[in-house]
Amino acid sequence: MDRNVDRSDRNVDRISQLPNSILAGIISRLSFKEGVRTSILAKRWINIWRSTGDVALYENLFIQNDNRRELLKDGRKFLATCIRNHGKQRFIAFAREFLQTYQENEIENFRLSFCHPKKFISEVQGWIQFAITRNAKNLDLDFSDIDMNGVYPSDYIAFFELPDFVYEHRSLGKLKLTACDFKPSDFSKFNALKALSISRVKLSQRSLETLISNCPLVENLSIKKCSDMEYMKIVADGNHRLTSLTIKDCKYLENGITIDVPNLQYLKFFGAFEVFELNNLLRLIHAEFDFGLEDEFHEVGDILGNLLRGVDCASSLTLCSYTTQVITSGEEPLYLPTPLLELRHLTLKIALHINELPGVACLLRSCHKLETLTLEIVKMLPLDRYVHPYKPIYDGAGFWASQVLHFKCLRKCLKSIKVVNFGGSENEFQILQFLLGGARALKELEIVTSKPILTNGDFSEEFMNIAARLHQFERASPAIQVVICENQVI
Repeated sequence: MDRNVDRSDRNVDRISQLPNSILAGIISRLSFKEGVRTSILAKRWINIWRSTGDVALYENLFIQNDNRRELLKDGRKFLATCIRNHGKQRFIAFAREFLQTYQENEIENFRLSFCHPKKFISEVQGWIQFAITRNAKNLDLDFSDIDMNGVYPSDYIAFFELPDFVYEHRSLGKLKLTACDFKPSDFSKFNALKALSISRVKLSQRSLETLISNCPLVENLSIKKCSDMEYMKIVADGNHRLTSLTIKDCKYLENGITIDVPNLQYLKFFGAFEVFELNNLLRLIHAEFDFGLEDEFHEVGDILGNLLRGVDCASSLTLCSYTTQVITSGEEPLYLPTPLLELRHLTLKIALHINELPGVACLLRSCHKLETLTLEIVKMLPLDRYVHPYKPIYDGAGFWASQVLHFKCLRKCLKSIKVVNFGGSENEFQILQFLLGGARALKELEIVTSKPILTNGDFSEEFMNIAARLHQFERASPAIQVVICENQVI
């Protein structure tokens, strides 16, 4: 073959030679923002992004939020407001032009993020109507205040109400509403809805019960940052298809949470510590509890033990630092009241602070058939008024050396250990020394460092120190594969 012909052939833009329908399909796999950027590639690409089946209209992309925040810090509120209003008008003009020139008959996803819509109700309704008339399968509407991102207001406020015509879109498969009110009784009109997310609204217990009863086909339910409930009760019979439930940062649940969902397989909770009543979770596969909003120690070890008893059918469990600091405050600090006999994978999001170590040991003793242990190293602050479960108080090395009671999972079952965000602290090395010295069935140890392991093509000093230290530890298992890699941030 002629080399010159071969070289020129390599320079041909074969992607641009594809039909528009295929190019539109490729762009649909990108985010809407990335799809818009393809318009600068060549003349051929200028309008192809306009046929994407994934439409996302985000007001915040038109507002210079960094500049606004600096102005607000300096007390220049008027200029910050001007920037925000100018960005809003630019966004509205873009949305009008895009929707008016859109030619496709159907779309897969429609996402809208637009804060303070009250002055533009008819405009916003028109945008949503655009999605409904094109048979959108997934609808994501976010009307939350961009200045409230990550901030707790006194109450969550809905800035928009879902239009009545949306409930007539019976083929809707996924609905996500943020700061958007709705009519729970009208959800019975949906006959294909499988995923529902509600956030940043006032949601009474009666409304929640009506919502659940009218959504028997929903498989995935998320309730986030909702208020106006003194307690939360989620009950569904065996005819409901609910298999995944997420509750996050809901306020004022002083009277606790009741969950009775026989088909539930995945349960995640994030927020302040609450009293749970868990019933009939016989099909549960994974549970996660993160009480990261708590900053003070309370003797609720027995209550936590009862919570874990309610998920004892799960094969996978993820727990937080608060749990490890408090779990030993019950009557028996060395074991859980009920061992987790079905648990195979335990993930602990902890810092391996000395206050957490008794709880880690308690959990390991109570997971007799544990096969995989994941330690995700995170930042934490010790709880105020923490009470150590027993004396004397050891450092990492002394604590693990003092553990004379047996760990059944180490003797028979534990096969894999993974440490994420490994920073090389002494307590991190000490728990690894303990685990390596006791885990007879261990086959793999994976260390994911928080620092680069390569420097100018050679192994870094960080890597060499970790490898040398691990090499010194005695190993109960004759064949352990040790992998050291760095955390890849995408």
